[in-house]
Parts: sequence; structure tokens; C-alpha cells
Amino acid sequence: MKIAIREVMKGHHHVSPLVTRNALELLIYSATPGDKPSDRLTPRQREVLQLAAEGRSRKEIASILNIATKTVEFHKATLARELDLHSVADFTRYAIEHRIIPTERSS
Repeated sequence: MKIAIREVMKGHHHVSPLVTRNALELLIYSATPGDKPSDRLTPRQREVLQLAAEGRSRKEIASILNIATKTVEFHKATLARELDLHSVADFTRYAIEHRIIPTERSS
């Protein structure tokens, strides 16, 4: 935090590692023409989608992925907007249809 404040005080920009990682993921996994929306998901978005589709709460997802609940909310909002998903049922249906979560678990 001190580094960020010093950089801003000098008139420079500071970007947190989380923002940098998310930006890089978006660049790396950006779509090419003809891609399905599920092909454009970043690995983190896929993880959040899978856990949300399994009915996990924001707090559980944050704990499992070792991220802040606000970050989970950000990813869920992005998924909802980009994939037109609005409920746990929507997340689950989408995840099953795109093979992000299996329909049956093996023993």
C-alpha cells in the first residue's frame, strides 16, 4: 500500500497485482471470431462459474479460491452481464450445457 501511495504522489500510476492479472487474463483469453461465449471465459471466471453453479455462496467461493468476496461479486457480475445469467439456476444450466460442471459425479 505504501508503494502505491508513493507512486501516486509522484504523479505515476499504480495498478494492483489483481487488476494486472485480470487484465492479462482478458487479453490472453479474448475471443476470436466465431468463438462461443464459454470459450472466452478466463480460468478464474470458469472457477467462479463452476462454484456458483454448484450453489456455493460468495463467501464460500472466496474462501475456496482465496480471493475477496468483492472479487467474487465482480466475476459473477461480469458473467451475468456477458452470458445473460441471472440466477443460480441460470448459472447451473449454463455450466452443465458447456461442460463446466458434470451432470453426474463418478464414485
